[in-house]
Amino acid sequence: MSRRTRVKPRLQPSHIKASFLSSAGSFQFITEDCTNDDFSRLDLTADLSIVSLLPLLSCSVPKTSSILEPRQAKKHLVGLIPTEGVSAITVPIWANQISNLVNKERLISAIVLRVNGTRTKVDIDVIDELFWQLNKKGVPCLLNLHHDNEVFQHVNFSLVSGIIIDNACILPNGERRDYFRSRNLREMMAKCAGERLDRPGFFIGFHDVWDTQPSAAVVCRATRIASHLKQCSPIAPLTVVALGQKQGSKGWV
Repeated sequence: MSRRTRVKPRLQPSHIKASFLSSAGSFQFITEDCTNDDFSRLDLTADLSIVSLLPLLSCSVPKTSSILEPRQAKKHLVGLIPTEGVSAITVPIWANQISNLVNKERLISAIVLRVNGTRTKVDIDVIDELFWQLNKKGVPCLLNLHHDNEVFQHVNFSLVSGIIIDNACILPNGERRDYFRSRNLREMMAKCAGERLDRPGFFIGFHDVWDTQPSAAVVCRATRIASHLKQCSPIAPLTVVALGQKQGSKGWV
């Protein structure tokens, strides 16, 4: 007769203090792969610069302070990993490597876990386990996914410090998204509002990119929606909007 093992209940996740997320007013995705020699030429003009984590793990890189100098000290590098690269077996490995880059090497300030595509199927248990282990190690985590991907419904938001939503207000064809008819966006904002009750610094980023240039009216409307969401919680940080062509440029607020 086999002995039944008792599963030890998890404690409540700790709320990681990430003041740099609270004060961030802009972010950008660095789409090119970067090696050690590339960092000196990166255009890190946004408050948060999100770069692929894989090249950082494959080469010897300088510390963030030397990367950003003589730029402003308020700029932060954030590592990016896709969910396709994470499995139940590799979660502890990823957690240790990311924690080392954040807490020891101080190369990056946080991590973004990206769910690619609109209908990507992911293992929610794996995502939550990675977020849980990083939470225990004091690493701020952000979830990045497309507006149409419903993975957010199953993710434990108490384990993350924020969310970045692709095409939240502007469609790839340059047309506006109707906020009041968008069930996904309204549900995501409701979950974020719940987190902001206890964590006013919970980060919300709108990453609106397009294939067809939107009109000025569409862009202005996207900015107004972000401003409105900020005003719903007066002590919350600015809701960031990054706008740009799909294959290129930095985001701006």
